[in-house]
Amino acid sequence: MLPKNLLRSREDNHSVFPLYITASPSIVEALNTVLDIFRASIDDNYENLIDDINDLCSTSQRHRLLRGLCHLLEQRLEFYELSDTVSPEELRERIFLESAAVGQEGYTKLQWRNEILQNVAKTLGLSANDLEELLYCDLKGQRKIKSFEDLEDEELIARYNLSLAQTVLFRAKSLDFELKLSGKNTAPMLRKIFSALKFHGLLFELQVEGELYKFSLDGPNALFSQAQKYGVQLAAFLPMLFRFKDWEAKAKVLCDANRYKDFVLSPADFDYPLKPLPMRLPEEQERLIERLKELAPDWLCEPNPQILELGGQQLWIPDFSMEHRLTKRRVHIEIIGFWRSDYLRRRLKLLKTRAAKNLILILSDKLKVDREALDAVHPQLLFYKSTVRPQAVLKLIEACAL
Repeated sequence: MLPKNLLRSREDNHSVFPLYITASPSIVEALNTVLDIFRASIDDNYENLIDDINDLCSTSQRHRLLRGLCHLLEQRLEFYELSDTVSPEELRERIFLESAAVGQEGYTKLQWRNEILQNVAKTLGLSANDLEELLYCDLKGQRKIKSFEDLEDEELIARYNLSLAQTVLFRAKSLDFELKLSGKNTAPMLRKIFSALKFHGLLFELQVEGELYKFSLDGPNALFSQAQKYGVQLAAFLPMLFRFKDWEAKAKVLCDANRYKDFVLSPADFDYPLKPLPMRLPEEQERLIERLKELAPDWLCEPNPQILELGGQQLWIPDFSMEHRLTKRRVHIEIIGFWRSDYLRRRLKLLKTRAAKNLILILSDKLKVDREALDAVHPQLLFYKSTVRPQAVLKLIEACAL
């Protein structure tokens, strides 16, 4: 994602359009110029790299594009680790004390400086040159670049275009997207999309119309708190859509004071080179699953649970399921932490079918919801403060498994 001041887009009365780039000769030339600067920065100080970037951008009419590319490439730098011999703060303190002990009388300014550096370096078993490198190595500008993760022109173009779209989404009030799924891969693909949505803590609803799956997501500007954190998560989710061939998305984004415009997105907008995305679980969920395995060996954990049909063309895929080895009783478990109270209430209204009776909802106390009202809608609730207690979860599993 790019800083707001580096977003390149145009608008009309109703829509916003990111200014995506293509592999034209002039664009490729600009990319290679920027890449060459980063390739030549290895074993140099970060400050010198910034100077080279500023020199390039100050003389170009494409300065915003170039700075956007540089912003993305900076994330691919690796710096040398700081020395563990002595910290820069301690080193500066030693030099300050030595300068007080060594009077300047009888020295030129340069001689006095060299005497101090040599004295301190000798006590540490370092050369004066090594000491000077360590003196301010904790300042980012003085840190030395160890390596640069290089990439091809096509990948940089794709990553830049994706970052433009993500930056627009950061101001979204809502994001609706449709997927067309059919055949035996429908359930696995749905689990992947659900897993990604939940991993990023996004608020969503789903309706099914034949082979069309319609997702409605709340955006960061629909939230009253933690909007910035949520906006980053929404942007991070976007690459998942490019794993599907047939999809279409539309967002409502804030463009000026209280005025929203449409942002339409589809896989035809730009190519995105995909790398395999591992199925990731939130850390909290992984810890709970591991503890349940230790405490309840008679219960098998199913990380890819069945899809629950809630009626009214609504679906729910829980985080995971537990099945008893002998009795085959099963229970579904959902952890709800970041989600808003009003969103939770809407979802709970759907849990009225028999399939939802053995669904345990684990909720954060931070939701500040009416517990009695929730109990009336769905009795299998477990609240937690900072961490989920696996013993309490196991007790509910035994009580409500079917």
